[in-house]
Amino acid sequence: MPRLISNGGYWRLLGRSVLGLGALMLGSGVLAGTLKLEVLFSLAHPYEDAQRTGRAAQGGDDRIFFSFSATSSLPCGVFLVFDPRDGSFTPVNAGGAIGCHPSTLMVDEQGVLWGKTDSYGAHNRGTLFRIPVGGQPEVVHAFTEAEGYAGFVPPVPWPGGGIRVARYFTPQSDYGQMERYEAPDYAGEIYGWFDGIFAYPQALAARGDGFVYGLAHHLVDPVGQALFRMDETGRLEVLQVFSDRDVNLDMVVGSDGYIYLTNRWKRHQGTGSGDRVIRVSPGGEVTDVHRFFCRLGCWPETAPILATDGWLYGMAFGGQDEFGVIYRVRPDGSLYEKLFNFVRHSKQGSFPRDGLFQARDGYIYGRTADEGQIFRFAPPP
Repeated sequence: MPRLISNGGYWRLLGRSVLGLGALMLGSGVLAGTLKLEVLFSLAHPYEDAQRTGRAAQGGDDRIFFSFSATSSLPCGVFLVFDPRDGSFTPVNAGGAIGCHPSTLMVDEQGVLWGKTDSYGAHNRGTLFRIPVGGQPEVVHAFTEAEGYAGFVPPVPWPGGGIRVARYFTPQSDYGQMERYEAPDYAGEIYGWFDGIFAYPQALAARGDGFVYGLAHHLVDPVGQALFRMDETGRLEVLQVFSDRDVNLDMVVGSDGYIYLTNRWKRHQGTGSGDRVIRVSPGGEVTDVHRFFCRLGCWPETAPILATDGWLYGMAFGGQDEFGVIYRVRPDGSLYEKLFNFVRHSKQGSFPRDGLFQARDGYIYGRTADEGQIFRFAPPP
């Protein structure tokens, strides 16, 4: 039977957190813990209305890149580059050769960061670009009119080298296609297709087992989002169709080999009890790890990360003051803790956005959207 305990200021749920949570939490009056957030950067002009792109990424030279697809003053987008060695932030504007509206950045085995822009560039169709270790953004492939727009789905570095890309609404296929880009020319090769049953690939992830994993739309009964994987021959396998929930377009591969996601329940009635943390085993088995209740956070928009201490850390809306929370949960769902309640008009900001990211210094980094701040915290004991 799950039960609540208080330990050092943190409130915990013991027991399988996907079982009976709604009844247990109702009226419990759970309070946030004493997690200390260090504010690193206030998103004042020209970043105050920055449109989110995704979680931060760290290259091989320790610089941490926060990507923003656009602001009213910087319509092509910007990277805010944090150097943890001296605490400085340096803006690197998008636009020019790499194009506009950068995606989330992904890091490869050599510490090179990869991303896409969805417009402009040499042919006004966006680009595939990289940021070398210690370098600046550079174009690897500029999409042409014959190829179609780059799209917004972040590229995936392939273990051992190369990049995998998903696009749709192209001249070749409305429903979508998978492409590989290999050194030295990164010309691009289509190796897989989506059809009218399964279409519009979204989030992607790779974990070194020979498959690209992703989310797409299942257009026939049962209609909904679907988790898929595709091998290097283009063979497509549907792992699960989510017909009763909206799965967020964010996937994280943990060091344990599992893929982590979150969802928002379509039949949401204000309790958040259908919002869940989901994991996918190396064998493709899909299970629910944790079910949210709004006093402890609900309506997550991003997947949690598996930190070096073995906990999953994430952010969600809801919480005691309805302005968002930071939480952590054991990967097996046996223990859940709400670590921090965001409060409006506070120095930390409110309404957490994007996903959390753990850097090599051990700190976990994140961002709030309202009265926006970039912050970090040390995982609690």
